Amino acid sequence: MAVGSSRCAGLRKRTLDSHHVEPPPRESLSPALIELAYLGSVLIVYIAGLEFSRRLPGDPAWGTWLRLLGLNAWLLAATLLWLARHPLGTVSVTGVRHGRPLAAIIGVMTIAVFVAAVALPSRPDARPCPFAEAMALILLVPVAEELYFRALLLDHLTRNLGRASAVVLASVLFGFLHWPQGMAGAMVILSLVLCMVVLSSGGVIWAVALHVVWNAFAVLRQMSAGSPRWIAAGVAVVVLLALGWTGFRAGSRSYDG
Repeated sequence: MAVGSSRCAGLRKRTLDSHHVEPPPRESLSPALIELAYLGSVLIVYIAGLEFSRRLPGDPAWGTWLRLLGLNAWLLAATLLWLARHPLGTVSVTGVRHGRPLAAIIGVMTIAVFVAAVALPSRPDARPCPFAEAMALILLVPVAEELYFRALLLDHLTRNLGRASAVVLASVLFGFLHWPQGMAGAMVILSLVLCMVVLSSGGVIWAVALHVVWNAFAVLRQMSAGSPRWIAAGVAVVVLLALGWTGFRAGSRSYDG
């Protein structure tokens, strides 16, 4: 009887096991969806900070520094945090194509920035640009915006939507952020050019350099003649030379290879 009972128990157990259905494994979120959510949340915080700083009564000085330093530092830190664990797929930092001709273009523009410091007249209707603000516009803003818009965002959109849609969407978003400044149209055109440069060269370093040139001209137009203007131009020239040399070396290695 004991043997029969154990056999019946074993049979019942196997029968129950055969009817037991394991729940299907939970599907993980798509990596592209996770990346999109991260990109969107970073941009939402950035836009919210811009709106908060612009709605401050009297536009205090710290509101300007919030826009220039705080929000661009946030954009840069969030971008670098993602790139530290998720390498880019369609572009890189330096790129490997067209390095020599692009370096030549940056060289010409570097000379133009130097000449502008000497000959470019200040805009009579422009507000004075403090030296520290000029440094933020020349050094921090181009790096933060290019790494987010022309590296991280453009790379994500290119992999998921294709080049044409990626360029248009990234440029429209970039122009939208500059809408309150009355520069949306100019920023869309600038972004279209920068996106095409990045995709054709494969490197975001050239977009950073061109952005430095753009901001340097804008800053110099707002600074009166004197030592601060010369120092700002000198910093821009040094940054452009460093970026151009780095891109030139990367392009030379690709030619040699």
